[in-house]
Amino acid sequence: MLLNLEAKVGLFVVIVVTLLIVGLMWLSGSRIIDRGYQIEAEFEHVGGLRPGAPVQMSGVDIGRVGDVLLTPTGKVIVRLKLKPGVRLNTGSIPTISTAGVLGEKMIEILPGEKTSPLTAGTTLQGIEPFSTEQFLQESLGLLSSVKRVTDSLEQLLSDQELGKRVMKTTVDLETISENLAMFSTELSTINLLTIINNLEEITTGLTKIEYEKANKILTSLSETPALFSQLNNFLTGLDSLQAELNIFLAELRADGQTSSAIKNILTELEPTATNLN
Repeated sequence: MLLNLEAKVGLFVVIVVTLLIVGLMWLSGSRIIDRGYQIEAEFEHVGGLRPGAPVQMSGVDIGRVGDVLLTPTGKVIVRLKLKPGVRLNTGSIPTISTAGVLGEKMIEILPGEKTSPLTAGTTLQGIEPFSTEQFLQESLGLLSSVKRVTDSLEQLLSDQELGKRVMKTTVDLETISENLAMFSTELSTINLLTIINNLEEITTGLTKIEYEKANKILTSLSETPALFSQLNNFLTGLDSLQAELNIFLAELRADGQTSSAIKNILTELEPTATNLN
């Protein structure tokens, strides 16, 4: 039976709608006959990731993003629908990257090092994408810090008093450097070897002193006050005798009265000595 025009139009509309539905389901990651398996990935934020985004590993499509759900704690759960035959190992890490020129978000899975396969329903901890907003905030903070440093430098450079202090400090440093150079020159002319030898001789002489005997003598003197007093009187008498001898010798040199008297006595004693002989 031939179809009339209305039937043909209706059949065409059904086919178009069916194809449209199938295309939408494919874009959203849904499957009429789903033979793959599903895992979940947990993120702090997903940066605009939408259902139907591709899931890749090593640059190969292995599935689609199913649902993107926000939990009561503020975390995001992303359900990944993987193709049949795709098996992920334990330790795989899902990350969010950008695909294409338009910057569409996608899931990139880094293979795990372990050989044990993941089971369906496993939840993986994902790595958050690079946040442009956070980058802008950090850039603004950095620019603010640079501006504050620039303002501080400008204020320092415009301070004339500070400039004078810096110049004075520079002059003082030059003077100190010159003095150090002169000191180094003088130090190089000193015969250090002679000084060291003299110190060694002094040290050797000190080691030859019998300190024990000297201490014994001092101790004995301190224990006999009478002897110590007599020794002091004797030394005092010696000082007086030395003074008188000095005066006597001075008069002799000057040929004074004492010298004349001595000469007269010697002259008178000469005949007596002759007679005795």
